[in-house]
Amino acid sequence: MKTITLHADDVTFGPFQDEFGYIGNSKEIQIDNKLYTIDFPGFHSWLKNTRRYSPYSNPKGFSTDGLEVWINQGYNYAIMLRKLLPHHIDVYYGFWKDFGDGTWRFCKTQIP
Repeated sequence: MKTITLHADDVTFGPFQDEFGYIGNSKEIQIDNKLYTIDFPGFHSWLKNTRRYSPYSNPKGFSTDGLEVWINQGYNYAIMLRKLLPHHIDVYYGFWKDFGDGTWRFCKTQIP
């Protein structure tokens, strides 16, 4: 089964990955020779904050102010992605999270 992950991590290579690496860009992805347009309201504005909320992409400018809201917005975009793609493709959402011990972990959840 094909797997696509929306990464709330680093926009350098694009927000979408499959099992082989980054695919497409923030506006479209190609899967199995089909092009999918990413036209989610507010998605590109949300992506611009990726560097602000990624502890490793921008250690000096990193902020936790508004982080939870931003993570939840990304989850909602992953739900939109799930609705856009065929169901034979597994969709995941990945993000950084500190669980209170000062260590940032990359978390990944499947979108049903």
